[in-house]
Amino acid sequence: MPKKKILINQVNLKLNPIAKQLDASIELIKPDNYFTPLKKILMHQSTQPLMPVSIHDSILIMCYFKDEEIDQLLALLKENQITIDYKAILTPYNQEWNLLRLYNELKKEKKGMK
Repeated sequence: MPKKKILINQVNLKLNPIAKQLDASIELIKPDNYFTPLKKILMHQSTQPLMPVSIHDSILIMCYFKDEEIDQLLALLKENQITIDYKAILTPYNQEWNLLRLYNELKKEKKGMK
């Protein structure tokens, strides 16, 4: 199984000790890669940006975490009062999506829950 990784779109230094505790690395998704499929970001392959775009909400994507590790990460975020607007888990289905598509899906889901 690949090494655990946390993809984020905004720098949050409070995440560093949590990632270390979970033996995971953190990778920042820069705006240039918002159109790159998540799978390619994990393989350090990027695509040419189509247009400048920004996402103001924070997004955290858990990659290659076991169920109990996901629960542990979420508990540590809460315990350390780290607010992330949207959290997702990398799946075989969404790994082909880019960050913008994932973000739009997460917004739809959140809106549907209200």
